[in-house]
Parts: sequence; structure tokens; C-alpha cells
Amino acid sequence: MIYVQNVGFDANDLSSYEYVKNAKRVDVYLKTGKEFSFLYSTEEEMSQAFNKIKVDLIEAARDDTSGA
Repeated sequence: MIYVQNVGFDANDLSSYEYVKNAKRVDVYLKTGKEFSFLYSTEEEMSQAFNKIKVDLIEAARDDTSGA
């Protein structure tokens, strides 16, 4: 499960995500067609959230391959 600002997504439902620097937001796109935009006060917060999504996806992929 991937969490962004307390909103949870199943890693398998995630289609893509985008770092929108000039708007200080992270956009998340699901395979269902739903889109979410998460706004941040600072670029550092935004960067941390974006990087956390990457780490969570890697961990979810590892769990899938390990049978966990």
C-alpha cells in the first residue's frame, strides 16, 4: 500500500505519478482513471513525498516477488 497525505493506494492500481515542480504538487494517476493532486508548502516536502512513492513501489515489487 502506498500512502500520500493519508490517502492509500494499492501499488498495483498506480498507473503513474508526476512531480510538478512549478506548482509544488505531486500528481498520482490510477489505472481506474482517477487522478489525485497533492499540494505541498515547500519543494522539500514535495520532493520527500515523491521519493517516498518511489521507495514504496520498490518495496511493493519486492513483496510481490518474495511471496509476502
